[in-house]
Amino acid sequence: MICVSLSFDDGFLSQYNYARILYRLGVPGTFFLITGLSDYDGRRLIIDRHDLVREIVDMGHEIGSHTHTHRDLTKLSTQEVEEEFRESIN
Repeated sequence: MICVSLSFDDGFLSQYNYARILYRLGVPGTFFLITGLSDYDGRRLIIDRHDLVREIVDMGHEIGSHTHTHRDLTKLSTQEVEEEFRESIN
């Protein structure tokens, strides 16, 4: 048996289209969202579109946390890392 996992990094608004395609194909995916920014790397994030995030979940996809502000965790204190994680799920 071959197992494959499809995951999408950062939660770009354009990834909503991938969610729809996967849904039509009956393939679930996991979308890791940055929760504390409206854009990242010059591209719009989906997090401000709660209706689209809900639709992705309703299509059977999983939403995962990609931290709150996409900071480099290797350069943060333990307290700052904990804050990134805690804030990402609120």
